[in-house]
This record gives sequence, structure tokens and C-alpha cells, in this order.
Amino acid sequence: MSMSDSDSSSSSSYAADHKSFKQITRERLLHEMLRSAKTGDSKSTWKVLIMDKLTVKIMSHSCKMADITDEGVSLVEDIYKRRQPLPTMDAIYFIQPTKENVIMFLSDMSGKTPLYRKAFVFFSSTIPRELVMEIKKDTRVLPRLGALKEMNLEYFPIDSQIAPVIHEWTYDAMCHDLLNMEGNKYVHEVPGKDGVPPERKEVLLEDHDPVWLELRHAHIADASEKLHEKMTNFISRNKAAQIQHGSRDSKEMSTRDLQKMVQALPQYSEQIDKLSLHVEIAGKINSIIRETGLRELGQLEQDIVFGDAGMKDVIKFFTTKEDATRENKLRLIMILAAVYPEKFEGEKGRNLMRVARLTDDDITAVNNLRMLGGQPDTKKSLTAAFGGLKFDIHKKKCAARKDRAGEDETWQLSRFYPIIEELIEKLAKNDLSKEDYPCLNDPSPTFHGSPFAGAANPVPPPQSMRSRRTPTWARPRGSDDGYSSDSVLRHASSDFKKMGRRIFVFIVGGATRSELRACHKLTGKLKREIILGSSSLDDPAQFITKLKMMTTHELSLDDIQI
Repeated sequence: MSMSDSDSSSSSSYAADHKSFKQITRERLLHEMLRSAKTGDSKSTWKVLIMDKLTVKIMSHSCKMADITDEGVSLVEDIYKRRQPLPTMDAIYFIQPTKENVIMFLSDMSGKTPLYRKAFVFFSSTIPRELVMEIKKDTRVLPRLGALKEMNLEYFPIDSQIAPVIHEWTYDAMCHDLLNMEGNKYVHEVPGKDGVPPERKEVLLEDHDPVWLELRHAHIADASEKLHEKMTNFISRNKAAQIQHGSRDSKEMSTRDLQKMVQALPQYSEQIDKLSLHVEIAGKINSIIRETGLRELGQLEQDIVFGDAGMKDVIKFFTTKEDATRENKLRLIMILAAVYPEKFEGEKGRNLMRVARLTDDDITAVNNLRMLGGQPDTKKSLTAAFGGLKFDIHKKKCAARKDRAGEDETWQLSRFYPIIEELIEKLAKNDLSKEDYPCLNDPSPTFHGSPFAGAANPVPPPQSMRSRRTPTWARPRGSDDGYSSDSVLRHASSDFKKMGRRIFVFIVGGATRSELRACHKLTGKLKREIILGSSSLDDPAQFITKLKMMTTHELSLDDIQI
């Protein structure tokens, strides 16, 4: 866990120039990479951008196609696909430093007739010395080389975030948990005109969508209510919409009604399109919640985590709710095993898994969960293992308090918070246990100085972020219409201008959506940007699949070196 940003400038200048991690990544890609190819001896106005599978993802996480075009790129190509020669144009290569990529690049630019006039090569990470020598050896390529640089950008800046298996009830988490989305991609049907069959359309739920930006961290009930308000306000403020809508109650308006309104009122198509998309998504989520009895299950999950329910309650649930899905039963057992590890010693745990009718693979996942962090032969090692899974291991202390001090009323289904939230708050106060979280290197002087410990130039204490369920920076400010979050995108990064030093947190093995949400919330609360990194961002199904596939060797921590 890194304590602070490496910037050694004064805290005042640091705060003035503070930008979000995603903004910095975007500027490096656009300015340091694409724009730099415009200078020097580059003579072509438009350029070709060539990438591989990984670098395409890196670019798409930070930049839109319009951003790339604005920097003079007219064509984006895959390095592994056959490409048309464009000898009058320069090419920008943004590729991984692999032997295969270097061979492809040299093949493009060597010989008498290269594919492009000049090549500006940017590697996503450090290139091995032997590959540099391979490039230097090709005397035909060197004169055609405009740049050769390492960008060190092999990460995805996800600016958007449950312990691995508990149901998280925010709009964002519900989308990823219940709708089987691929990344942030959602597929929905748009009705065709004049008898044309419906068209399947892919949309990305990302921060360019102001409705998503506003609602993603809201409880699903809050999000549904807000969408209803937006729809009602839109109809009440637009006479044409009132005529199209007729006298029906706004509650009766379906997604299809909204899509028909788009066709009838093309001048409002963008606003209604976004609104109808989210009305459809929220409607699907609420239907799944009703059909699967998820509210009752979610209440039991929360009660277990807070010490208000135990094995008897789980057995009762299994015997009375036989229609519960096997995955939900498995997740409930995993939560129980994390909070009450001693209940799974001996026959008790095996009997419970038989009652739940778990498969052999499911049982393997539960056993592997118990193995994480040490051999399950003592209660102490089990507790340490499950503590690492972001459940509050101090169960009795946790059960004694339903809400965190200084925080407002929360939904009963959202009482659980990931332990990372507490750890970051302690880190910000320089109150984190040195025994449990030792420094690998001696802390820098700034760690004890004003930027971190707050000894000088103290920042006024921020107001509680729970006073509004949606984070301050993700709420509309002064919007007076019924369909857009008009100022959310304008103000999304404005609060970064007065920030303290960053806090970097890296979770080995996968982070979860509630942890990402907690970092968003604490960024506003602590007035310091919290950057969460991990080897992956896992939804519950992905986490369980990983557990099922783990081997005894992978579960051993003896060989890990830091």
C-alpha cells in the first residue's frame, strides 16, 4: 500500500494542479503520445494509429474516438490484421513490447517499400534490451523511426466498484451482478420503424453518460425513484411530450412507450434515449429482484455480517426457500463461512452444504475460500484468511453497531461496508496498525509532515458524505430539467482542484465494486484522491469461478515474495 504520491512539490502547488488518475492517463495518451508525433520532421497531417488487443483496451478506457481524431488520427488499425499500404502517411504504433509485435513492426517498416512514411513507436511497458537491439540492427528501419519510447501505461484506469460474494445494492453493482454484462457493455433492443424488426444496440455504461454518472452509486430503489422523477419532469416541461404521452399516469409509461416517443419527438431523441435506456435497465433489475426473492436473501446476508443471524437462520432459509438459485445458496454459505469459520469445522459445514444441494465444484469453492490465508486447522488462521476477503473480522464489535459513527441513515440492505473503507480512513489519519501494515521502506519526511499528518496548513474537516446518498461530485447541481444530469459532467472533476496527496491502494487477487465505490466516497470525504488498483475487478460470479479453479499450490502463500 503506497502512502502518498511521489510528487515532491509544495502542497499548495500540488493541490492547484491536481488531476484525477484517469485525466492524467488520458493526457499522457493524447498529448505525450499522439500529439508528440505532430512535431519534429513529421510532414503528414493525418496519421494511422496501430495497436494490439491490450493497448486498444488501454486506449478505450481513457479516450473516445473523437479525442483520437482531434489529435490527427484518421485511421485505427490492428497490428495483426492485413493493412493497406499508406506510404505518404506517418504511423503511430502503440503496442506491447513483445517479440511478435516487434517482428510485425519491423516487417511493416523495412524493405524498399514500407507500409508508412515514418513510424512513431510507443511501447505500453518496458521493452527488453534484446528487442531494442533487434530494432537497432535493421538499418533500413532506423531512418524511418520518428520516436521510440516506453509509456508505462499497462493498466486500465476504471473511474467508476461488496466484498466478493455479498449482494451489493447499488445501481452499478446490480447491473454487473444480475444482468450478465460483458465489462461495461449492455445490449438492448430498439424498436424499428414501420414494421422493421427491433435492432439490437450495444451501449457502454461509462462516465460520458450523465445519467449513469449520477445514479451508479445510488441504491437501486433510489435510482428507480430518481428515474421516475426525471421521466415525470421531462413530460411536464415539454408540451409535445405531453401530447404524445396523453393522459396516462407517468408510472404506466414503459420503456417501449419512451422509445416510441423518441421516434415522434426527434428533437429530444438524445435525452429520451438515455432515459429510456436506464428505465429499461432499472426495470429489468427490479424484476429479477422480485422473481428471485432477492430482498429477503439480502436481508439475511446483512444480518449474518452484523451478527444478527447464524447457521440456524441459513438452514431455515434453505428449507423454506427451495426455489432459491444454487448460486445464491452458495454465496450465502460463503458469507456464513467468512463470519463464522468455526461452524465449518467437522460435520456442521458439510451437512449445511448437503442441505443446500451444492455441487462438488461449489463445495470446492467453499473449501478454497477457507484455505485462503492459511491452513484451516485453527480459528486464528481462519479468521485471518477471511479478514483478507474484506469482511470485518471483529464480528462482535461489528455486530454491536448498525451504523458507522457520523453517517446518516442507510438502507437496511446496504448496511455492510467493505473493510477497506475503514483501513483508508485510518491510513489518512496516520493511525493504521504498523504491525499489520508495515512500511516496506522508511516513510518519507512528507509522510509525517503537513500533506499527510495534517500538522500544518490543516484542511477544514469535510462534511459527512452520507448526508446525500449520491456522492457530492456525482450529483446534479442546479439542474432544472427533467431528463439530464446537466452539470454532473461539468463538475465531475472540479473538486479535484483542492486536494491533498493521493492515496494508492492495491488489492492483490481482485477488487470488488463496493470497494471501488468506497474509494469514490472517501475521495470526497477525505479531500484526497483514492486510487484503487488491483489485478482484476471481479463480480461475484467471477470471484466464485476463480475459487473453483484454484489449486492447493496456488492457495499456498509460502512462496510469495515482495
